[in-house]
Amino acid sequence: MPPAQPSESDRGTGRDAERAVTQREFARQASSFERAGSIFAAGEILDWICEHVAVGASDIVLDVAGGTGQLGRRLALRAAFALVIDLTPEMLREGARAARQQDAGNVVFLAGDATQLPFADEQLDLVVSRFALHHITDAARAAAEMARVCRRGGTVAIIDMACEPGESGRRHNELERLRDPSHARALAEDELSGILIQAGVSAGTVGERRQRMPVTPWLDQAQPAQRERQRVLAALQAEIDGGPASGLRAGEEEGGLRIEQRWLIVAGERA
Repeated sequence: MPPAQPSESDRGTGRDAERAVTQREFARQASSFERAGSIFAAGEILDWICEHVAVGASDIVLDVAGGTGQLGRRLALRAAFALVIDLTPEMLREGARAARQQDAGNVVFLAGDATQLPFADEQLDLVVSRFALHHITDAARAAAEMARVCRRGGTVAIIDMACEPGESGRRHNELERLRDPSHARALAEDELSGILIQAGVSAGTVGERRQRMPVTPWLDQAQPAQRERQRVLAALQAEIDGGPASGLRAGEEEGGLRIEQRWLIVAGERA
C-alpha cells in the first residue's frame, strides 16, 4: 500500500490548528490519565480490549495516538515490544514515567502524528488505536497510515465510541465538542469498518460494549468552560425530560446524571 498522500488541510494552516488544539487540550488532561480511578487506566476495559485483540510473543505493537500508552503497555506484557506514538509531549512524559514505575522496559514513547506515521511500510505486527480517532478530522487517513505500517497478515484494530445515525449522532458530536474542543467527530459503526476496509484491512466489529458513566467526572476530565458545561448539562437534562435525543442516552442515577456511550472494537487482518 503506498503512503497516504498529503491532503489540502496538511498544506495549509488547518491541520496545524487542529494539532495545536489537540495538544492544548491533552496537555491539560495528561496528569489525570494515570490517576487512580481514571477510566483510561481501568483494568476491566483494558482486559475487554485484550480479549478481542490477539497479540503474539514475537509481535511488535504500535499504539497510535496512544496518549500515556495504557493499551500499548498492557499489550507489551504479552508482546516482544511496543511503541506508543502521540502528539502531546505531556502525555508521553506521563506514560514514560508510568512505564519506568512498572519496569516496562519493552515500551518506547515517540512524538508523532497519526496521519503521518514515521515508519516505513509493513514494519509492525499489530497496530492499534484506542479512543483517539474521534479527535482526528481525517480519520480515513489515520486508518490508511495504520494499515500502511502494518505487515501483510498483521492486525489493525480501532477501539472507539460510535455515534448513532441521523440527528442524534449529529447532536452527540455537538455535545462532545462543547465538552472538549479537540473532538472532531465520532464515526458510525459502518464508517469505522469502512475506513479500515478502504485501507486494505478485512475489518469488522469484533467487540461491543455499552459504557455507562456519571456525567460529573466525564465533564471534569475535559475541563470545559462553565458556559459549555452548562449547555451540555442542559441538553442531557432536556433528553431526560422528553426532549431531543442527545445521542448519549442520558439518564439519572443515584448521585446525578449519567450517560451511556457505545464502544466498538473494529479490527481485521491487513491484506
